[in-house]
Amino acid sequence: MAQGGNERDASLDLVEEEGAPQAHEYQEFLALYDESMRNLTEGEIVRGRVVAITANDVVVDVGYKSEGLIPQEEFAGIDGKVYVKVGDDVDVLLEKTEDQEGHVLLSRSKAERMRVWNDIENSFKEGRVIKGRVIDRIKGGLTVDVGVRAFLPGSLADIKPVKNLEALKGKELEFKVISLDRRRNNIVLSRKAV
Repeated sequence: MAQGGNERDASLDLVEEEGAPQAHEYQEFLALYDESMRNLTEGEIVRGRVVAITANDVVVDVGYKSEGLIPQEEFAGIDGKVYVKVGDDVDVLLEKTEDQEGHVLLSRSKAERMRVWNDIENSFKEGRVIKGRVIDRIKGGLTVDVGVRAFLPGSLADIKPVKNLEALKGKELEFKVISLDRRRNNIVLSRKAV
């Protein structure tokens, strides 16, 4: 009988030895999971997956403890329809890791705006041409939509002075960014430089 008891103890030791690496792997997995939670930084653009669409919000999972709610308007087209479905990957700005209800604060429109600013900044640094649509005539020039609002001085609208700036309204044109100030939301364009 003593011998049978020893066999049982030996098999328990074997199970514990086999379980030890699993326990260690589990601990490593938990550490990686915790690390991934900490890697999300407020103010950065992250990729998330749409997990649900409610009556008012789109629920997006960015791999954090809880999902984020984004108002449906941020996913709607001009016609008001929501152009995203469950399972779609979307880029969003992580505004805050948790609000009072424990949700992650996300914004798709702010992520788009940040991406546009980054593209415009790169175009400015590299001297690349960007496209935009003339929106309106204002004092001293034109307002142009390049993803964000920009200013085109009347004197830089063409090589020769343009007598009727109103004629450019609604046209898609090419421009160079000659000045920008992100803090003041100020972009100055030149069509003359193109």
